[in-house]
Amino acid sequence: MSQLTFGESFSKEKSDKEDSWYKGRTLSHSSISLYQQCPQKWKFRYVDKVPEKPRAYFSFGKSVHSGLEFLFSTEKEGYPAMDEVIDHYKKVWIHEGYETPSQEKWFFQEGERI
Repeated sequence: MSQLTFGESFSKEKSDKEDSWYKGRTLSHSSISLYQQCPQKWKFRYVDKVPEKPRAYFSFGKSVHSGLEFLFSTEKEGYPAMDEVIDHYKKVWIHEGYETPSQEKWFFQEGERI
């Protein structure tokens, strides 16, 4: 009995989609962990690319990351003024995923503090 290799399907006949979805893909810890938890959920996320429901921590993280990226991208020319960084942070702020306006406000203020 032979073993399947990663990405190989049980079907003897492979479609072009099945054969090419993993080419050039790198594995991450989170990808492997998700596969171990639930192969079907892994397939939805990485193969079928089913969009996930927006979550506050993702929106917050992306917003803060963008603000910090702005701050450090101009390092060679000198750091921008804090007002410029906050203005950029406000422009790139992602509003989706928060359960209430007060939760969004709390996260926004935490990002300003950071």
